[in-house]
Amino acid sequence: MGPMGAGKTTFIAHATGEGWAHVEHSLVSRPVNPVRTITCYSAPEGLAPVTFVDTPGFEDTEMSEVDGLCTIAEWLKNNLKNGDLAGIVFVYRISDNRMSGSLLKNIQVFVKICGMKVMKNVVVATTMWKNISAPTAWRRQAELERDWFRGIMNAGCELKVFEDSYDSAWAIVNDILNLDPCPPLLIQEEILRGEKVDETSAGKIRKWSLGSKITFRWS
Repeated sequence: MGPMGAGKTTFIAHATGEGWAHVEHSLVSRPVNPVRTITCYSAPEGLAPVTFVDTPGFEDTEMSEVDGLCTIAEWLKNNLKNGDLAGIVFVYRISDNRMSGSLLKNIQVFVKICGMKVMKNVVVATTMWKNISAPTAWRRQAELERDWFRGIMNAGCELKVFEDSYDSAWAIVNDILNLDPCPPLLIQEEILRGEKVDETSAGKIRKWSLGSKITFRWS
């Protein structure tokens, strides 16, 4: 999961060798794509096949956010049972030079999709390291750990670097596979209780007004 253009599909393509045709290089928002699954049979030796789930990103327009959230919720409802999900990778561009209201909203929606008890099965993978200098990237990584992701890291989430390679992707995936199975996501539990998507915790967050938040710029 993660914002549009942060590298979700690229991560899966490096891990599986498939899906490069779906990597989006345009900055223009596209209609919400359906959830895609890719089962990898070329996992490192000793691992059973692993299925990756590529979710749509949350766009800047309210309608796209609703569509994306509904798409994810519907897929979870129809495809996952308890114990089926090993964990979640949330990708974040280390090349972004500010924590904007839009990015903060993406993070908050993600947390509300998962719920805090799921954070022990979550890895935040920072991407786009080749786009900026190493000292700048490491400084931002430290600030993410200290400030923006501190709450979910205290709940068990890990922050890792994704280096655009098969080995780097599988180092992250292996860490997740070594954990106990992921508990049900918060949004799954809410929908099972009969709540509509816009009534869930994640659905309520997407109504947050971006104009009410001040952006933060890294030095």
